[in-house]
Amino acid sequence: MGRGQVAEAYRTEGGMNTEPSLPEGWRICSLRSCLRTAPGYGINAAAVPFDDGLPTYLRITDISDDHRFRPSPRVSLDHPQASAFFLNEGDLVFARTGASVGKSYLYDPDDGPLVFAGFLIRVTPNPKEVQPAFLAYCVQSERYWDWVATMSSRSGQPGINGQEYGTFHLLLPSPDEQRAIAEALSDVDDLLLALEKLIAKKQAIKQAAVRQLLTGKTRLPGFSEPWRKVRLGDIVSFFKGSGLSKADLSSDGRRPCILYGELFSTYGECITELLHGTNLEDMFFYSIRNDVLMPTSDVTPNGLATASSIPFSGVILGSDILVIRAPEHLINGEFLA
Repeated sequence: MGRGQVAEAYRTEGGMNTEPSLPEGWRICSLRSCLRTAPGYGINAAAVPFDDGLPTYLRITDISDDHRFRPSPRVSLDHPQASAFFLNEGDLVFARTGASVGKSYLYDPDDGPLVFAGFLIRVTPNPKEVQPAFLAYCVQSERYWDWVATMSSRSGQPGINGQEYGTFHLLLPSPDEQRAIAEALSDVDDLLLALEKLIAKKQAIKQAAVRQLLTGKTRLPGFSEPWRKVRLGDIVSFFKGSGLSKADLSSDGRRPCILYGELFSTYGECITELLHGTNLEDMFFYSIRNDVLMPTSDVTPNGLATASSIPFSGVILGSDILVIRAPEHLINGEFLA
């Protein structure tokens, strides 16, 4: 059976209690029927600063979006009942409330001894029914997240309790096939992690070059003139774009334009190709070649620090765009960005 059949089975079932079209030998089971014990809640206690002599405390915020233990910072727990809440190999925990409801983490012994907090729910799979690693991938699937969205929206505050988690329906092949699927997906995870590390290394190399070249510590061949220090406001002028919304964009727009959100979602240090246009004929603010654009409001981390140079004149610049107009004889816009 190929991965496409697995994906189709999950898509057909849609995360609800309907009968899916399953490959031969697969079955449908509730999560609760595949556990050694009923889902259990963590300990309700306050964290303390990390201490090697105390257990590490696992909270919802310590679980990354890729389902790993990523504390920031690592904290500890000082409580006489902590020993009853240590995670064991094979345990999974689920976030039970708030914006992170549904997030999960499969305990990795390499993360060290962990005590799980009260806003997490622990499940202990029976490996004769479901392999822990296979279950961990099941609860990362689109089908699972569709179920979370439906289940958690039944009340005003997003949340799923232990009994409700137990009703989630699993689509299960044999334990041997579960292990094979989990191993194949783990190989993909390892590849992605290796690529992430490679990208981070290349970014570090670029930042090192930026520090050397943009401070004059390293000079390119053929250049020896002394650098000078100037205040930005003494050599450029500042402007702001004018009203233009996403609704004003058109697939056949004849007048090129840029919205502020594209500065931290689409464009890099130099805008080489314009992706959107509008057919509006209103009076707008237009770019001049060598302008540098920055968003004046922020919807992403560090969004306000994003800068893009634009080598085109006559482009409509939307509101919330700060325009730094730099005379070309004084400063190169791409260098400034």
